[in-house]
Amino acid sequence: MTEQSDRPENTGPDESEAPKKPFEEPATGSFGSPPAPPSSDAVPPPPPSAPAPSPPPGPVPPASQSPQVPPPPPMGQPPAGYGAANYPAAGYPAPGYQAPTGPTGPTTSSNAVLSLVMGILSFFVCPVILAVIAIVYGNKAKDEIAASNGAIGGSGLATAGRILGWVNLILGLLTVVFVVVFAIAAAS
Repeated sequence: MTEQSDRPENTGPDESEAPKKPFEEPATGSFGSPPAPPSSDAVPPPPPSAPAPSPPPGPVPPASQSPQVPPPPPMGQPPAGYGAANYPAAGYPAPGYQAPTGPTGPTTSSNAVLSLVMGILSFFVCPVILAVIAIVYGNKAKDEIAASNGAIGGSGLATAGRILGWVNLILGLLTVVFVVVFAIAAAS
């Protein structure tokens, strides 16, 4: 048979033995004093519970029974249901807009661009030769622009090329004169 103890049967927490909360200071000690050792009849707290294990995944159907996934749409096409029918047909402008019918402005004279490029390059490569080419193409561009009645632009480029050509030509001639005078002075 079972032995009965002298202790009464525990039916619930007694008011004198209220459960203690973790990390709570004891009521009898002061702040900063070490807590009182636990009594011998105190029940240790239960260990932390581990999360419930997830159920194993269901059976995997064989490859022949797996659900069929449709292939993705080809590159450059929107997926089905994304309003592809709302776009206008290719090659036609959207309603309310018109494509430009003529030139939007004057084109730039290629002679004017060439004059400016030669004027800039004349400071670095073949100074006198490229300066003369810049002046010639600048004059040619000015005549072309004047004859076009505004259909061809680039007058500023042609003027800049001519100015750079003349400046470089004058600097080249002054350099030649300076070298000749210096050579004559050194020989005497």
